[in-house]
Amino acid sequence: MRRFALLAGVVTVACAHPVPVLQPEAEIEMLNAKCAALAKAASRDSQLLDIGTIVTAIDAEHELSREYRQLIGAGIRQFIVLPKPLPLDTYNDNVEANGYESRTPNKYAALTLHGVYRVALRRDGRLLHARAVGAASNRVFDNVLVDAIVSLDTSGLLPRPPESATWFTADTAELRVVITAKSVRRMPGAVYPEDLAWSEPLLRIRVPIHRIDREVFRINGPNPRYPDNLARAAIPGKVVLQFIVDVDGTADESSMLAMPPVPDAAFIKATFDAVRNSRFAPMIVAGCPVRTLIEQPFIFLVR
Repeated sequence: MRRFALLAGVVTVACAHPVPVLQPEAEIEMLNAKCAALAKAASRDSQLLDIGTIVTAIDAEHELSREYRQLIGAGIRQFIVLPKPLPLDTYNDNVEANGYESRTPNKYAALTLHGVYRVALRRDGRLLHARAVGAASNRVFDNVLVDAIVSLDTSGLLPRPPESATWFTADTAELRVVITAKSVRRMPGAVYPEDLAWSEPLLRIRVPIHRIDREVFRINGPNPRYPDNLARAAIPGKVVLQFIVDVDGTADESSMLAMPPVPDAAFIKATFDAVRNSRFAPMIVAGCPVRTLIEQPFIFLVR
């Protein structure tokens, strides 16, 4: 997975890259036709991918036990029915997670699955209004995932959430359900708390591996603005942002997710604003630009 580092407002990139040359519309159409079949193309090598579920509250003030969040993930797993084959169109270059990277000097990418959803949890344990967030996700899988949540709700198997004085401020509370590959989120030196509350793998799939011709990189865009009140108080912060870079070089806003441990909300907003206004060169795999799931750390320090 391509990673960028931002320290005190300065983006550092390991090496310089040329700005991509815009192609005529006809050439783009030909390239799109060629690349449409890439995800279905056979490959000599493959990677086993664990897809997990993370359930969190939209409102940081709401508290829901790790066990109950895992219970929701397990319930979704029980009712999910996958089509065969499952169409995938997003790549991740974290192939070294399975040791493949150590066997070759080249870099390789594998297809992955990533989706963000919202659902309302009622006091009586009902799950209502499940829907995909934005248009970035896999539409086929979106329908499958939403159907699984609806089936879990109608089954009546999900118990009432534990009573808490700080959990509900109204009759319902909004939850975020993230479906993503476990291997995506591990970065060298990064420590993520157990409170991520991964459920048992939602599914385990084998995906083809393809050679990377060019990694994704940032072309231009603003640096995150250090929040004034936090800068005055000399409060440092770190945001690890996960998002999809689309084939047109834009960051898909609906896929943006701040990974735990989550810092002050002002830091997260600053990184969101910077990334959504940045331009990237998409990753090139087997000659084709592809959607790529990446992580980017942002470090805020007062010097």
